[in-house]
Order: sequence, then structure tokens, then C-alpha cells
Amino acid sequence: MAEFKNLALTGEMIIKFPEAERWFEIVDEPKYEELTSFNDPSKKVEKLLIPIKLSNGNTMDYFINSRSSRLIARTMGTDMSKWRGTKWCWGKILKQLVGQSGEKDVLYVTEPYPKVNKV
Repeated sequence: MAEFKNLALTGEMIIKFPEAERWFEIVDEPKYEELTSFNDPSKKVEKLLIPIKLSNGNTMDYFINSRSSRLIARTMGTDMSKWRGTKWCWGKILKQLVGQSGEKDVLYVTEPYPKVNKV
């Protein structure tokens, strides 16, 4: 069976997962893509695209927000080729107004996977 490629991940998809399954693995080197701005369709913006594999085995494209990408960069360094193979948790999913799209579930990476229980 042929599988659809380049499906972009949304918060709406992940919010349906049980909390313990809200993690992903980076399967290839992240790259920047130029896209149309949500706020102003006449402008272009550069977004970081990360190819990922979800906890259920599905692969997707993840346009990560800057807060989450900074957390990964602080942990792994800024050489994104070293991010491949690492696993991360979405510890927060917040409803936010995003450009002209309206309200969306926005994913926030909070820590590496598996989670470490703090005492």
C-alpha cells in the first residue's frame, strides 16, 4: 500500500494521543523552508521543518515553533545534523490564536523522551 507523503503534523492530531504517547523521534536532518506568512499572505517566512516519526510509527513533517526549537538547540547544540535520532516530548499543548487561521492547538516540546520523573 502506498502511503501519503509530506503530511504536516498538527496539534489537533497530537491532542488525541494519550499523554504517555505524545513523543516523537527526529528521523532526518531539519531544514528551513520558505512559506507564505499566516499573518500576511503577501509575505514569505522561513520555517524550520523537522521530519519526525510519531510514537505510533507514522512519519510526518513537523513545522516546529521557535520556542520548541530553541529548547532542542540548547540541549543538542545548533548543529542540526546531530538532532537526528533524538526523541522529544510534547509536554504542553495550548490553544492559541495563530494569524488568520484562528484558534489552534499549538505543540510545545518540553523535554527529551523518555521523561525523567523528578523527585
